[in-house]
Amino acid sequence: SIHLMNRFLEERGSFEEKARKSLKTTGKAILLSALTTAIGFGSLMISTMPPIVDFGFGCALGIVLCYVSTMVMVVPLVVILNFKKRIEFPAWKKLAVFSVRNSKKTLILGIIIVVLSLSVFPKVQTDVNYLAMAPKDDPVVTKTLEFSEKFGLSGNLNVILVRGDLESPDVIEAIYNMEENIRYDPVVYKNNVTVTSIADVIKKINLGSLPKDRAKLQLIYTFLSDQMELLVDENLTETIISVNIPAGLSIEEQRDVVNAIDSIISNTTIPGGKVYPLTGATPISVSINDILMDQQVRSMLVSLLLVFATLIVIFGSSRYAFVTMLPVVFVLLSEPCVLVLLDVPLTMVTISIASIIVGTGVDYGVHITKRFLEGVEEGLMDIEAIERAIEETGLSLLEAALTTIAGLISVYFINVPYLEEFMRLIIAMITLSLLGAVFLMPALLRVRHE
Repeated sequence: SIHLMNRFLEERGSFEEKARKSLKTTGKAILLSALTTAIGFGSLMISTMPPIVDFGFGCALGIVLCYVSTMVMVVPLVVILNFKKRIEFPAWKKLAVFSVRNSKKTLILGIIIVVLSLSVFPKVQTDVNYLAMAPKDDPVVTKTLEFSEKFGLSGNLNVILVRGDLESPDVIEAIYNMEENIRYDPVVYKNNVTVTSIADVIKKINLGSLPKDRAKLQLIYTFLSDQMELLVDENLTETIISVNIPAGLSIEEQRDVVNAIDSIISNTTIPGGKVYPLTGATPISVSINDILMDQQVRSMLVSLLLVFATLIVIFGSSRYAFVTMLPVVFVLLSEPCVLVLLDVPLTMVTISIASIIVGTGVDYGVHITKRFLEGVEEGLMDIEAIERAIEETGLSLLEAALTTIAGLISVYFINVPYLEEFMRLIIAMITLSLLGAVFLMPALLRVRHE
């Protein structure tokens, strides 16, 4: 809307002439921007995680609807409201000249930033903490953390399934020994993990020792008849071991605990039976975390390829499409540095940033490239065309970036940690996209023509 309104006010002539020229020129750039943004969001739909798929679909649909409303409503509203004055920002012309005249230095600086960013990539953290998706002051979250701190229980269901003859003292002893190995494993012990099973109940009833014969064991089961369904199945062939892992552990700590427990399980033999790996909320969190990076890379690559193909179709040139994409690639390669500097991990929320930036960040380059090509068609020299493109579209880009950031700042009032991290990260990436378009695009366009 901002781009179309400013172009309408920039043109001369009757309302009809201004509208026709604005839609013919900037209207095409807006169409391309809408397509690339929708593609960026839409690429998230290849994810295997339903929440990310729904997010991508909803945002892509919203972008399409925004484009339709912009093309239908902006020009009529400008005419009806008799909005004639366009904001002038004289300093922007100086910035445009500075950007073009120092383009080579800017390009070198950009390369240095990318190299530094890639060097800190190993320090990027990933995390899946469901409590961080809830409001900080939510009473349920507060009490869960308090309960976990005092009693070492998380409220999450983590279990180990054991199959075997539970009437056999050897099987009960094997289960108990496995529990003891888990309890006193350094990693498990350090993280205050608690383990409980039928073997513990039997030992307690038997005055601190495990029964050595079947008859005594069967007698204990008879005593526990009213509570049996909570501990074992009706055939006495299956039981579960409850594993309580404290809330608030980092994903690395959770992974260490899961790996330690599964290692002990793999080295445990149940006579005539079998024990299965740990399952429940914590192992699921670890598994989701492990696929986050793969999801990030796949959705980003799909987004880049589709956006690049769209740019080629619209511009009719693979070279201009490539030049327009390069500032976005610069921003994507700078993401590790931003993540580390802001101390933001990759989560189920922030994982979508890369694909979003491909779609939204390329918009800035699209408008500059389109205006540059208009200047070339009018007979301007390359440097003049670049300076005019930055001067005339730069302010609209700044306004668009500021309005987007202003909308994102409202996320602070939601008081959800993951969303706050998402907001901080995407604001930083949008700012980089703007800077990349304003300062890197001139350098790339000059290299393209030289």
